Amino acid sequence: MKPKLLFVLVTVFAVTVLIYPCAAQAKSLPDISGSYFFIEKPPQEFQDIDWISIFTWDGNGGIAPMNGFIRLKRRHQGRFVNYFLINTSLKGRTFTFSTKAVRGISYRFRGRFLKLDNIADDEFVLEGHLQKFRAGRKVAEVDARFSYFSGD
Repeated sequence: MKPKLLFVLVTVFAVTVLIYPCAAQAKSLPDISGSYFFIEKPPQEFQDIDWISIFTWDGNGGIAPMNGFIRLKRRHQGRFVNYFLINTSLKGRTFTFSTKAVRGISYRFRGRFLKLDNIADDEFVLEGHLQKFRAGRKVAEVDARFSYFSGD
């Protein structure tokens, strides 16, 4: 077999078998992209959180692995403070994530979406248990409800 033909066959195989299922899985994620705000005033240990952002698309409108961040209200040295989500998972309506640590602080969340489609702004759609860690040790936790905002 000629090298060019072999290359084309291997490329088609790779796209079909390896890449397409990943894209199909990402496409099957509901569009839960947006910002989520505490409905009730959170305990003191969580009052510095402004919102949680979740994205299932990239900056060009294409599908992307689920990602996002927790944004704090106050800036640090003039910059926004974001705790980037890692280990995100959406299985059915169950949603979990943890965050990268920033100056020794990190978060974990386990909760559920009340609905996954036709979400309206200011609608209560997410509830769960949020934990805060300092140097890997749990320092606070809260059961919270969140409303949705699609953004501008």
